[in-house]
Amino acid sequence: MRWSPSEEELMPFRAAMLLDSRAADLEPPVDTVWMDVGDQEGMARSASRARAHGFQGKLCVHPSQAMLENAAFESTEAEIAKARRVIEAFETAGSACVLLDGQLVEYPVVEGARRVLAAAQARDPQRDPDG
Repeated sequence: MRWSPSEEELMPFRAAMLLDSRAADLEPPVDTVWMDVGDQEGMARSASRARAHGFQGKLCVHPSQAMLENAAFESTEAEIAKARRVIEAFETAGSACVLLDGQLVEYPVVEGARRVLAAAQARDPQRDPDG
């Protein structure tokens, strides 16, 4: 296999890793490295794509990549606030499904919201988990 900047050749393996980790009830996996250390824009895109696909982080091969990885995987204040709202709405409803802002909220969405809050708490232990 030859690595390309689009990383398309890695998609089947990434998908399998993500699905296998979820099926085994494991933490989301960490994505592989970005090979072109000099291409910071490519690294940022790769890290953002990895987060969107469900990875919890990305391996770095050079210190210059760590800041980009952190930025891609750190939740924004808006994402943290939405996660709190999702959990609150779901717990208030007391059911397996609730509508929030016109979107369906079920167990996988709530679990994702809990992961957002846990990650925010881990990055900043002084952060109040309830807002």
